[in-house]
Amino acid sequence: MRRRLAWRDVLPLIVLLFAAAATWGPLYGDATGYRAAFGGVLVGLAVAVLCLRLRLTAWLTAVLGVVAYLLFGGVCALPTTAIAGILPGSTTLRILLVQAINGWKDLLTISPPVSAFPNATVLPYLVGVAAGVLALSIAMRTKRPEWSLLPVGLQLLLGILWGSQYAPYARWIGLAMGVLGLVWCAWLRERRRVTLAETASQSALQRRRLGAAAIVLTGALVAGFAGPVLTHSERRFAIRDHITPQLNVREYSSPLSRFRSYVDQQGKETMFTVKGLPQGGRIRLASLDAYNGIVYNVSDSPSEAFRRIGTVATQDVAPAGSTEQTLEITIDKYNGVWIPGGGDLQEINFTGSRSDDLTSSLYYSPQLETVLTTEGLTSGDTYTTTVNVPQEYSDAELAGRSFGAVEMEDNTGVPTIAVQKAQEFIGGKTDPIEQARALEQVLYTTGYYTDGTEGYRSSRPGHRAQRITSLLDADHMQGDDEQYAVAMALMARASGMPARVVMGFYPDSYGDGTIEITGRDAHVWVEIYFDGVGWVTFDPTPPRDQKWTEPDPDPQPNPQPQVLQPPDPPDDPVELEIEPAEDNRDDSADERETPRWLFFLLIGALGILLILAPFVLILLLKRWRTKRRRTTGAADVRAAGAWEDVLDTARDGNIAVDPRQTRGEQARSISAVVTSRLRQRKLDEASSDATAAQATPARAVSVPAGAASVPTAVTPTGTQSAAPHGGGATLGTDSTGATGLRGDTEAIVWGPHAPSAASTSIPAEPRPRQDQTARRSRAVISSTASLADRAVFSWHDISPQDLNVTWDIAEQAKAAIRRVSSRRSRFSLRSLRYSRHKVPRPSLWSRLVARLPRRRDDDSASDSPVIGEDN
Repeated sequence: MRRRLAWRDVLPLIVLLFAAAATWGPLYGDATGYRAAFGGVLVGLAVAVLCLRLRLTAWLTAVLGVVAYLLFGGVCALPTTAIAGILPGSTTLRILLVQAINGWKDLLTISPPVSAFPNATVLPYLVGVAAGVLALSIAMRTKRPEWSLLPVGLQLLLGILWGSQYAPYARWIGLAMGVLGLVWCAWLRERRRVTLAETASQSALQRRRLGAAAIVLTGALVAGFAGPVLTHSERRFAIRDHITPQLNVREYSSPLSRFRSYVDQQGKETMFTVKGLPQGGRIRLASLDAYNGIVYNVSDSPSEAFRRIGTVATQDVAPAGSTEQTLEITIDKYNGVWIPGGGDLQEINFTGSRSDDLTSSLYYSPQLETVLTTEGLTSGDTYTTTVNVPQEYSDAELAGRSFGAVEMEDNTGVPTIAVQKAQEFIGGKTDPIEQARALEQVLYTTGYYTDGTEGYRSSRPGHRAQRITSLLDADHMQGDDEQYAVAMALMARASGMPARVVMGFYPDSYGDGTIEITGRDAHVWVEIYFDGVGWVTFDPTPPRDQKWTEPDPDPQPNPQPQVLQPPDPPDDPVELEIEPAEDNRDDSADERETPRWLFFLLIGALGILLILAPFVLILLLKRWRTKRRRTTGAADVRAAGAWEDVLDTARDGNIAVDPRQTRGEQARSISAVVTSRLRQRKLDEASSDATAAQATPARAVSVPAGAASVPTAVTPTGTQSAAPHGGGATLGTDSTGATGLRGDTEAIVWGPHAPSAASTSIPAEPRPRQDQTARRSRAVISSTASLADRAVFSWHDISPQDLNVTWDIAEQAKAAIRRVSSRRSRFSLRSLRYSRHKVPRPSLWSRLVARLPRRRDDDSASDSPVIGEDN
C-alpha cells in the first residue's frame, strides 16, 4: 500500500513555489509584486492543507480555492480597495473577477515597472493561488508526487514570460530551481525503492531525514545567495516586446498641424510654464517620422508602438555621457494629448485633482521619445518629468561615422523636387555629417523666414507636397519652421538618411526660475540618426530676422518724355445674332413629377408594413400548418392532426397541456380551463352589474337518413336524451350547412352499428347563455378528441366525409378556446416553438394491426357516425 508523504517531505516543493513566485517581483519595481505572488502561494498552500485535513474531493478543493482567492485577494493583491486593507469590498471582487480574464493581456501592454497600476497585481496572486493548491494537492494525493513540479514550472514560466525584460535573478533562480527539482525527484524515486514497512531500520529513516534537510538547506542557500552575487542587468526575452498595444495614434491629429496656430493665434499667450530648463534646453513635444504627402505624423509602426506606463517609464540604464534633467511644468493655455517634456523619459509624476486619471492614461514610445495621455492636458495640470539628455557631439567627433540602421515607415507622396534638390544641395560630399550639414546650411543661409504674422510677408501654412514644392522651386525660399524642417527631412530621407521631424518649444532667452513658454516659442527641427551616437539635432530654419524684401527697380538712363497719344479710332461694331435658347425641358416633366406627399405616404405605408409583417407571418405560418395537417398524410393521421391543431390553439391561449396524457384526458383538462374562464367572465359581468346572459332555446336539428358521414345523435322523439354515459350531445347541420354539436359527448361510433336515424329533435329547456356556451365548448372539444381517437384506433377506415366533419368540429373547438383567450393568442409563438407537438409514432403492434385487412360491410356506404349509445 502506498504511503503518503510526510509534511517534511514536501518542504523542497514549498521552497520551489516561493522561488518561482519571486520571478514576478522585478516587474513591479517595488514590494507589491512580491506581496501578491508570495501571498497567493500562502493562500494556495493553506487551501490544500485544509482540504487534505478534511478529506475533501478534488471538486470541493477547487471550489474552496476560488472562495479563498476572492476572500484574501484584498489583503494580498488589492489592499487599496479592501475594507480596512483586509476585507474584500465590491470593488475588490469586481477587479478580481475581471482581471482573472483580462489581466493576462493588460499586463503585457504596460511597460515595466507596473506598480502604478494597482490592478496589475491580480495576475501573480492568481497564479500563486493556483500553483499552491495544485502542487501540494498532487504531491499529497497521487502516487507520483513528481508531477507536482508541473504547476511549479508553469508558475516559473509565466513569471518569466510575463515579467520584465530586466530580471537579473531570473536566470539563477531558474537554475537553482532546476537543480533542486531534479534532486527532489531523484530522492522520491529512491524513496519508493526502500521498504516502508514498520520493520525498517531506524538508521535508514534517520538518513532520509538528514537527506531531506540537506536538500532544503542547499536549495535555500542557492536561491538566496546565487542571485545577489551576480546582479548584472542583462536584457532578456519577454512576450511584451512582441505584443502591439491596442492604441491607434492615428486617431489623434498630428501636433505639426497646429504649429501655425500656435505662432499666429496664440503667439502672445502663455502655453505653459516650466521650471528647471537649462541654458539651450528644449522641451520636446513629439517626434514625427511618417509622411504621406499631406501631413507629417507619428508612425504607427509596431516597432515604435506606444505602451502604457506608470510613473516610471523605463528600467533601461541611462546612456553613457547623458545628463539627467528634471522639469516642473504647469499647463496654462496649451491643450492636447501630446505631453510637453518628452525625450528619453525616466519618470513622470502628476499632481492635482486629475493626477490619477492622467497617470492611468499615459502612453510612451521609447523609440519616438514621445509621451501622450488619452485624457488630454488642460489648464491647471501640473507634472514633473525626468529625462536623460544625450551627449552633444561636434562635427569633428561625428566625422567618419555612418548613418545608423533604424526601422522607419516609408514616406509616400514625396514631391519630386525634394529628390532633385537633395542631390543638388549635397553635391559631391561623401561624409555623412557633411551631407547632412549641406542640406541644413543651404536652407538656413539662402532661405528667408516668414510666418504671415505682423511684420512678415504673407505665407501659406501647412506642409503638403504642393507647399514643399513651392518652397524649394521658388527663386527665394520663404517659410517658417514647419516648411523648412519638413523639406530637409524629406530631402534627407530621399538621400538615404534616417531623418525625422521633431516639434517642441524653447524660448528666445533663458533665465533662472520659472519661464513662460508662449505660442511663438514653438519650433520644429530635424534629427538624423548616426551609428554609435544616436539622434543628432539639425536646425534648417533661417533666423526670424532674415526676411525677404523686394529690391527697388533700377532707374532708366535716358527717360523719354511721356506724351499723351490720341486714342485709336473706334472699330465697326460687330452685330451678334442672338438665337433664342431652345427649351429642352419636357412639358410633361412637371406632370410626371411625384408629389412629395405621395413620397411620405409611401414611406409611412412601408413603415406600417414592416411593423405588421411579423404578425402577418405568424398567421400565415399557422394557417400553412393547419392546411398541411388537413391535407397531408393518411386519413387517420389527418384526423389526429385536427386534435393537434386544437392543442396548438390551447397552447397559444396559455392553457397548459400535458403531452403524456391521452386525448380524452387532454380534452377534459382543456374543457376545465375553458369552463373556468367562462365562469370567471360571468362573475366579472355580475360584479359590474351587467345583464345576465340571455337564455337561448335549443334548436331542433334534423339529419336526413342515409347521410353516411354525418354524426347523428340518438335522440328518440318525445323522450329524454337516451345517450348513455351522460351523452347529451347532438350533432346536426343548421340552415347554412355547418356541422355542429350541442351538449356533451362520451361515445362516438363509426361503422355499420351506427343507427340510421330519421329527423329527430329535442325540445331544450332555456338555460343561461354562459352555461350553454360552456356545455357547447366542452362538447366540441371532447368530440374532437374522441373523433381523433376513433380514426386512429378504429378497425374501420375513416371516409373523406367523416374526416371533413372531424375538422369542422375541430374548428368549432378552436373557436371555443379563442373565445376565452386574449386577442394576442392568435399571434402567440408558443405553439410554433413547441417541439413535441407531432403525433407520436405508433407502436409496433399498432403498425401490425394497421396492415390487417379492414372489415367492410355491404351497407357501409350508408353508415353514420353516432354520438350516443351503440346498438
